[in-house]
Amino acid sequence: MLLCMVMNIGLPSSVVIASHIFRREHDRLKDYFVQIADIDDVRNGLLLFKPIESAFDDLDIAFLVDKEDQFTLKLFNPDFKSKLLVDSLTQKQWDALGGESIPTDWETSTSPVYAPYAPEFNVLTTFGELDGKPLRFP
Repeated sequence: MLLCMVMNIGLPSSVVIASHIFRREHDRLKDYFVQIADIDDVRNGLLLFKPIESAFDDLDIAFLVDKEDQFTLKLFNPDFKSKLLVDSLTQKQWDALGGESIPTDWETSTSPVYAPYAPEFNVLTTFGELDGKPLRFP
């Protein structure tokens, strides 16, 4: 299990990925924006649930610094507000969460539906619910 730094819950390692806060493609600009010598410095790293990392890569979300120097998730794509995180998973990733054991009517449930292999993760979580959430650094 690895901790997703947005949701602050443990998930199977196969559905968590390491990502850069300040992107590798902007390495030449890092001296102007961040105070790290190496783009691969651990202080520039995040562990994210794969759907969150994918949305971050596609610029549907970003991490902004608030007045207290806390990174928070900002949802840029309004179409993602009601999008379930699990809608972005491959079948293999869904299976890693125990998706095959989830009742078939889970999408119409009015109460949380927790993933068998990630018991803190509600599979009904949307990107909109993450808007404004602070990153949790270990």
